[in-house]
Amino acid sequence: MKRIAIVGAGFVGLRVARLLAKHAENRFTVVLIDKKDRFLFTPWLIDMLAGKMPLEQITASIPTIAKRDGFIFIKGEVHDINRKEKTFTIHAEGTQKMTYDKLVLAHGADTCYYGIPGAKEHTLPLKSIGDAKRAQESLLHLMREAEQTADSKERARLLTLAVVGGGPSGIEAIFSIKNFIQKKQTDGTIDPTLSLRYHLIQAAPQILPGFSQTAVNIANRELDNHSIQTYTSEAVIKIEKNTIYTVSGKMIPAHFILWTAGIEACPINIDPNVEIVKGYPTVDNYLRLDDSIFCAGDISNLKTKGVHVPKTAQVAMEMAEVVAANILKEDAGARLRPFHAETKGTIITLGKTGFVDLFHTLAFETPLANKLRRAFYRFRFKQMTGLDS
Repeated sequence: MKRIAIVGAGFVGLRVARLLAKHAENRFTVVLIDKKDRFLFTPWLIDMLAGKMPLEQITASIPTIAKRDGFIFIKGEVHDINRKEKTFTIHAEGTQKMTYDKLVLAHGADTCYYGIPGAKEHTLPLKSIGDAKRAQESLLHLMREAEQTADSKERARLLTLAVVGGGPSGIEAIFSIKNFIQKKQTDGTIDPTLSLRYHLIQAAPQILPGFSQTAVNIANRELDNHSIQTYTSEAVIKIEKNTIYTVSGKMIPAHFILWTAGIEACPINIDPNVEIVKGYPTVDNYLRLDDSIFCAGDISNLKTKGVHVPKTAQVAMEMAEVVAANILKEDAGARLRPFHAETKGTIITLGKTGFVDLFHTLAFETPLANKLRRAFYRFRFKQMTGLDS
């Protein structure tokens, strides 16, 4: 029986495994491999950071899904893919070599610090449950330290926070941080009289690159309304403890720094080599590296009409549909389906309000943004896991 192996259980990998398992019958075995045994719905990390959603509502057990849907799950890490032999090595409790007939690479990307001195050492990322918990703990520790500080100048220095990265994640994150602190002040966990300063730092000339000007204007207005100081065209060149240095010479104090400024590919050794661009394997329009290997999601390098395909959960799910369809088409000897990115819209929350952006050309503000986003994400979570959140 043929074996289809999938590396990475994120928005591409888990979706492909579930779609293929429906058609496996006695034709092939589907094997999903990931070093973690829980699927994380990463767009909800923002809500967890804000204290709005508990852990159990944003994750799902992959072994449970595998047993229900009829595919095999192996908890481990994949190394050393041999394209000639069609093998790869799994590091789990031990080491084993596995063969494949078709291989899907969907192992994602990590936080990228661009080699900026001090960035990794003095900032917190937001890519995992642990990251969100550490951010909350760091914020609470900072607040309690400020409460116990008698000197007003020192207290003011402690109560300065920053988010680096002015894309959707960074903007939603800074509002989530503010919501988390306000919630803790309201319930009496921390002193409600403490006043914080917030900084949002963006290297590009504007926040939300690629979005419509209307969307940018809405976000800027809300940032101003919440007294969040926004810096644009201010690439970070160095970070020291409690201080951010930018390209224009600014020194921005911050005792809490969240880093949402970019991602980089998670490498896997592939032999013989494939075309790699800045760490990302280049795929064709059918999301293939070769006749036996597909590659999709954050790990893949693909351009359409000269523009890089966005690395978002929405695009990853679209890619998963195409990968699964093309594996089935190849098995049936049918013509393959090319991938076309079809990002229909985005919902960005800005505290109690937010906006809906359609095709990055039309945007409108709405106080229902949080409810709309919640409903849409619940739908997506069920698509991914077959479970209600």
